[in-house]
Amino acid sequence: MDSYFKEPYIAGIAVALAIFVVVAEGVSPSIFTVWNLVPVMVAYFAFKGASTSGSRKILLGAIGYAFTGLALLLYVHVAWLFDIDGAKTGSSTSGLVFLFFPLWSLILGAVGYFVGYAIGGALDESAGKT
Repeated sequence: MDSYFKEPYIAGIAVALAIFVVVAEGVSPSIFTVWNLVPVMVAYFAFKGASTSGSRKILLGAIGYAFTGLALLLYVHVAWLFDIDGAKTGSSTSGLVFLFFPLWSLILGAVGYFVGYAIGGALDESAGKT
């Protein structure tokens, strides 16, 4: 586990995701850009905690967060960037997506974290660890 989740890798991935979010929003930093970066920052700290703890439960929780919360955030930003199905130009209120989807991303990410954490706990229990 240690070799894959060292600080430079975690930071590099978080910075790459942050750059993508900023570029997808039009490179005009605003309070919404900071709000949209909150799920990325949460993922960074979740993986950083997993790398220092050595716990399978925390690692699988962080992976669960990434596969749910970050996937939703990336989906919305890709749809906006490439105007998939009129995500950007289909409505005069389509920009409101940047107000609500970080919250949905955090909620879905929390669900993914707890599912991953529970799976890690079950795996630890079946392996005889506590």
